[in-house]
Amino acid sequence: MYLLEMENCSFAYEDTPIVRDISLRIRKGEVVSLLGESGAGKSTVFNMIAGLLVPQKGRILLKGQEITGQSGHVSYMLQKDLLLPFRTIEDNVILPLLLKHENRKEARQKAAPLFQEFGIAGTEKKYPGQLSGGMRQRAALLRTYLFAGEATLLDEPFSALDTLTRSDMHVWFLDMVKKLSMSVLLITHDIDEAILLSDRILILNERPATITAEIQITPGRDERDGFTLTESFLGYKKQILSSLGRGRG
Repeated sequence: MYLLEMENCSFAYEDTPIVRDISLRIRKGEVVSLLGESGAGKSTVFNMIAGLLVPQKGRILLKGQEITGQSGHVSYMLQKDLLLPFRTIEDNVILPLLLKHENRKEARQKAAPLFQEFGIAGTEKKYPGQLSGGMRQRAALLRTYLFAGEATLLDEPFSALDTLTRSDMHVWFLDMVKKLSMSVLLITHDIDEAILLSDRILILNERPATITAEIQITPGRDERDGFTLTESFLGYKKQILSSLGRGRG
């Protein structure tokens, strides 16, 4: 059984079709990237999965149960960390648990061991303005993980970081996915990032968006040290550019 499924979903704003007959599936512990031009409909796909938009056609399934139009079943992290500047990192992280009406003390106890796991131990009593961009993104991802740990939607989570910090975050992210068996659907405009982080890449064409290609990436995610310097990596990049209609660019 797949963890998360999107079956033949379509969505239009008024008379303008945005997404047409999109189907995708994610297994537990898998990272799948959604890659396409700006405005191709990637965020619309995410909003349908998150229950923020209801498809005019199709359905969304989580572990075989329909969740179409229902929010709160999957985690959703946007490009910006959106940490509240007047709350400590600890209180930012546990916010999803409080929204589920969990006791504050119990929420803090549940989150406490994960600060070490996410590489932000010692930041609990600090405020977002006291942390680097990379540390804030780790805190935001921890908050997202606590919201609903099984399926996670990440919308350009590393794009606001500088190149060196982003590279470090990629290594850290792959380690976290392995440790926590995270299941992730990732939006990115960065082809290199998609190849490095993903098990599979889904190519979205221009509106109305449909998936026009699916690319399986090998080697496995735990065997990618130095992968970006290989001929294989360059081959995937050429294949993706061709799928996006840029093969001659």
